[in-house]
Amino acid sequence: MKKFYLSNSMLKTIYMLFLTIAFVSKVFAADKITVSAAFEPKELVFGRRGLLNVTVSGSKNASAPTIPEIDGLTIRVLGTQQNIQVINGATSISSTYSFSVSAQRPGEYSLPDFEWDINGEKYLVSSSTAKLRVLEQGSSEEVETGMAIDLKVNVTQDKVFVGEMIPVTVALYAPTTISGQVSVMPTIEGDDFISYGYREPSREVVENSDGSKRQVVSYETYIMPLKVGDNSLQYKMGLVIQTPQSMNPNRLNANNFFESIFGNLTINGVEEVEPISVPEKINVIALPIHGKPENFTGAIGDFKVEAFTAIPQDAHVGDPITLKLAVKGGGNMDRISAPILNAEGDWKVYTPKSTFSKEDAFGFTGTKIFEYIIIPQSDKITETPPITFSFFNPKTERYYELTPDAVGLRITAAPESVNQSNIVSSHINQNTTQISSEGSELLPIKLGITHSVRTLRPLMTRPFFTPLLIGLAIAIGGLLALIKRRKLRHAQDAEYLKQVNIEKVIQANLEKVRKAYAKGDAGEFYHAASVVILEVVAREHSKSAQALHVEDVENFFREKKLSEEFISFIKTILNTDDVIRFSGVADEKRLSSESLKNFESLINELEKCC
Repeated sequence: MKKFYLSNSMLKTIYMLFLTIAFVSKVFAADKITVSAAFEPKELVFGRRGLLNVTVSGSKNASAPTIPEIDGLTIRVLGTQQNIQVINGATSISSTYSFSVSAQRPGEYSLPDFEWDINGEKYLVSSSTAKLRVLEQGSSEEVETGMAIDLKVNVTQDKVFVGEMIPVTVALYAPTTISGQVSVMPTIEGDDFISYGYREPSREVVENSDGSKRQVVSYETYIMPLKVGDNSLQYKMGLVIQTPQSMNPNRLNANNFFESIFGNLTINGVEEVEPISVPEKINVIALPIHGKPENFTGAIGDFKVEAFTAIPQDAHVGDPITLKLAVKGGGNMDRISAPILNAEGDWKVYTPKSTFSKEDAFGFTGTKIFEYIIIPQSDKITETPPITFSFFNPKTERYYELTPDAVGLRITAAPESVNQSNIVSSHINQNTTQISSEGSELLPIKLGITHSVRTLRPLMTRPFFTPLLIGLAIAIGGLLALIKRRKLRHAQDAEYLKQVNIEKVIQANLEKVRKAYAKGDAGEFYHAASVVILEVVAREHSKSAQALHVEDVENFFREKKLSEEFISFIKTILNTDDVIRFSGVADEKRLSSESLKNFESLINELEKCC
């Protein structure tokens, strides 16, 4: 029989193989399986999130447990962490399943006992120590923990007036071991306050009283209380966070086998959280009544009038003038209404417009410009109507009134259409005189026959033929001269030309009315309709269409016995045209299906009476 011998290297290899098998067998030998559950931390402030950790020792293949529902708590799966330790040859394997915990209300909660299926066997998870106490927000027992994700609000002012903008800082506290992104910016809960934009947030790391560290992200903003009383200010935001968790070694490939046993490889778990801040009680007081100006329009802060202008300063009665009032400062700029002009019957004032140029991210500081369109109704006017801007300063708790100096104006009477009646009459009289004088030189042609003589002589040889031919030529020439003279007279007749031009303008704007209606263009519709109405009046009025006022139009149609219903409709058209042109509210006006129909009915009535 042939003998086999093992070399030293082969013996060493076999020896190492037996050692490895023995080691791995010992590592994965079945230990006694134990299970446990605990809340971390055991005390939690309402609005913060905690953890529920359920741990199994002695098994590396346990599936995640099913946590029973607990009334008042919201429990979500967060991730898994596995630990393998070898101490003096003894191997310890444990897996911890973590769950995010948030309370719906303060109180004390207990995790009930439940069964956990591990490797086909049922294990009872006794939860006698798994108790959670949720404290009231603002409680003196509030516990600070480096594991919590908190949202805190810092209000620097003790006294706040309704409508006043005040600075606020919203700070997010989170463990340094997590990272993530903001899914929802901080927003106010409820409708007691409104919030204005944010600056770029600042970041820092702070140390808690227990020695743990947390990262802080601070958001600066401004808020405004909307009602008087003890109001609650509370913020919430949305986060998507990543937490480090150990990787299950069974998920690694064969090349990393030993590394997975002895190494500490991790992956990140993802969770959506919504931290809510502790409500801050803010006493909001009403603005004082004493000293409140009648023209106060809600400005709260510190302001000054930067400019007051009028363009043009030379104008006719009925011409629009643009007034601009520029107010600069800091406060609730978006809530300031336009000051009321103290304009009496000498002015026609339209709804003002406003624009705001902000100088910070919140719109707290900047310049607001109020723009008015006013139309003088008298040539007695010498300056702009008075205007006063008033505001309340919360620091001094006083009202202030700012009245800029009036701007001088030169208003002249509106240019009226030239009265051409005398000129027209003179033209007519002159032409008539010329025709009469010229006509006196022509003798009348006698067409009657006194006696007849029968003859066969040709007509052209008759003695009356030549005078007759000359008379016909003169008559035709006179008629042609009369026609030409009449054309020249019309070309020089201003009133005639006025009527021709007015008719052209009326027809052109009637076409514009129909096109504007088809496009739904309210501004063009009402403007063209106004031109038609004014030109109809101007045909018989001493004023031009541009110089007519609503009162002129109203009186004219009353004299024409037009019904009050149509007169009211005419005033509506004229006023709407003014509002759209001078107040910039064309988008707010809509043409109904009756708009064109009503206007055409009006045109039919105007043709009858005018």
